Amino acid sequence: MLDKQHLTQQLLTQLPADERSAYQFALKTWWQDSRDDGGLRLSAYGLDVFRLLKIESHEFEFSKALSPSVLMTLSRKLDCPYYIKGGKTSRLILFGSEQSVMYAMYGDIEKFLRYLDWQ
Repeated sequence: MLDKQHLTQQLLTQLPADERSAYQFALKTWWQDSRDDGGLRLSAYGLDVFRLLKIESHEFEFSKALSPSVLMTLSRKLDCPYYIKGGKTSRLILFGSEQSVMYAMYGDIEKFLRYLDWQ
């Protein structure tokens, strides 16, 4: 699994000087949960940073409700940064090519979650 702290430091060095913030501020604002074991879910601000740096992403629609068990499985099992966009049609934005391929292969959030549970 990616190390959120190391990734944050690396991304800070890639940002233009006028866009750079302090490490602790970036850690707390880019991630939904800044704890070491908090998962790789991005905040809206973190999504903006990833898009600013033009990091490859893949977006998938799903209609399953965002239950606590869905969120916990994603947090515990996804090993790439991701963003969940709510609304009528929810979207999962993945910043990992392997996970994106697997989601596309399963084509369904429930099947993808079962795949993650098996990992």
